[in-house]
Amino acid sequence: MKIKVTGLNYRFDEEGQTLSVEVQYQGRENGNSFSAYVVLENKNFDEMTRTDFENEARKTISEWMKGSE
Repeated sequence: MKIKVTGLNYRFDEEGQTLSVEVQYQGRENGNSFSAYVVLENKNFDEMTRTDFENEARKTISEWMKGSE
């Protein structure tokens, strides 16, 4: 299944500092679907690229899947 990023949103505080980045994923294949919404927090966002956000979010999803049964 090809899972694509469908959204990338930034949340800022009053001083303009990035508080969090929200990454949304969606995929469909053979009648099956997958969607995920990941909120990244407590990172050095100013040093991160879009690819970094996607990689961090995928790591989070992977950890969720390892913990599910």
